[in-house]
Amino acid sequence: MINQTELDTAVNIIARGGIVVIPTDTIYGFSCDPNSVKAISRLNSLKGREQKPYIILDSKFQRLKKYIKFNRFVILFTDFLIENKLWPGNITVVTDKNPDIEYEFLKDREKIAVRLTDWYAVKYITDKFGSGIVSTSVNTSGDEILNDAEIISKEWGNKVDLIIKGESSGKKASAIVELFPDQEMIRILRSFDAPSLIKIRNKFRISE
Repeated sequence: MINQTELDTAVNIIARGGIVVIPTDTIYGFSCDPNSVKAISRLNSLKGREQKPYIILDSKFQRLKKYIKFNRFVILFTDFLIENKLWPGNITVVTDKNPDIEYEFLKDREKIAVRLTDWYAVKYITDKFGSGIVSTSVNTSGDEILNDAEIISKEWGNKVDLIIKGESSGKKASAIVELFPDQEMIRILRSFDAPSLIKIRNKFRISE
């Protein structure tokens, strides 16, 4: 079990623009403050890629809501995930961004990727930080995703500010579903377990 001191240290590092690696309910991830230009620039360098969007991870829907531009369909879809116990969970939703969100890595982008999780490490950090955090796989873009704490420590220990070793409940990244609110349909960008997919396919129009 991760101790509170480590989690408090992670919160402080994120708050001052640092980068931590934490276990989530899917896989280990790089995390930082989405509002920190310094942290995002450094993360881009670590990932070896140009400016690209990252997932925002949070443990409270009321906070997560501020990132999203809502309409009837978005409300219907997010309510469906929560009512069917798919959220909190391993489904990332890509949908229209709240235009008031001005994160540098989302500059000139109309969409945002968000995921609701109640995983204890993420919940503690986001509740203390009071906001969602960036989450992205631990690897250089195009390379194999790392999900073993010892290997991560060996390869990334001197490149990030903290690595929290603990259990992550999954062995693969989250599923990704993109919403098209005006057309009231969805597209599966990265698939997931069959029962969840069946529930969603039975309820919503799918864009292939």
